[in-house]
Amino acid sequence: MFPAQTGIPGGPELLVVLVIFLLMAGGVVLLVKVASESGGGSERLAEVERRVGRLEARIDQLEDDERGGS
Repeated sequence: MFPAQTGIPGGPELLVVLVIFLLMAGGVVLLVKVASESGGGSERLAEVERRVGRLEARIDQLEDDERGGS
């Protein structure tokens, strides 16, 4: 026979769910903290922007040379 009502999660089940939630939330907080402390992101972004600028100038120069040579 089946019981007429379903079981409601008790202490141990809720404790397991709470521990899993805390571990996941702690991991996210730790990742955000490590990412913000590294500080290398802005330096790398500036370097990429400089390189893109140089490449754009090089492309413009090559396009000008093509137009002038034709």
